[in-house]
Amino acid sequence: MAEAAAVAASIGLASNVLQFIDFGTRFVMKAWKIYRGDQGATDDILDLLATTKDLEAAVAALASEPGTANVDNGMREICASCSEVASQLLTSLQKLAIPEQPGKREAFKAAFKRLWKQQDVESLKQRLDGFREQLVVQLLLSLRYVIFILLACCLVSVLPV
Repeated sequence: MAEAAAVAASIGLASNVLQFIDFGTRFVMKAWKIYRGDQGATDDILDLLATTKDLEAAVAALASEPGTANVDNGMREICASCSEVASQLLTSLQKLAIPEQPGKREAFKAAFKRLWKQQDVESLKQRLDGFREQLVVQLLLSLRYVIFILLACCLVSVLPV
């Protein structure tokens, strides 16, 4: 029984050591890329910033259109939630900005921030993707309804009285 506990403890210790080595390697590689000014170190953040800003602008335009006054509450709730998550993500991403020519200290600080906040950013990104998918479904349903109304109007005007 004691041998099994010792084996389990040593497996747990080995797992912890490997996790530490993995985190350390990712941290040093990210810090080195930031320090060298490697464009790949900032491209992912810049792309996500641009995408989030575009989605936030599209949601704002959708919510402010005059024809959306009679949009159901589901669409309004999705727009509000999407806008809230988008602003949270933009705030998080702006905190991860890298100085123009970072020194070693700034590079390590930026790398640590990015690795520390990576899970939060990914979570917000996944939530935003979910809202985007819900918006697409709602817009397709609205479009289907409008087409149905237009077809009904056309049929009424074509049919003899």
